[in-house]
Amino acid sequence: MAFTTALTKHVSFSSRFLRDTGYIDGVWTAGDATRTFDVLNPATGEVLASLSDMGAAETRDAIAAAHA
Repeated sequence: MAFTTALTKHVSFSSRFLRDTGYIDGVWTAGDATRTFDVLNPATGEVLASLSDMGAAETRDAIAAAHA
């Protein structure tokens, strides 16, 4: 519970920002707002965040940036 509370305090100010964007090659990139996935606390199963799913183009950009 303490970890979740600390994490919530850390990201609560930007939870919408985190949900709607991804960080690719040093740039915040809009994700697909219609598709999201939950990030779970593995110990409790509690949902910590709901993030935008990135599409094929964003995935290719992220892979290219990782290999650069």
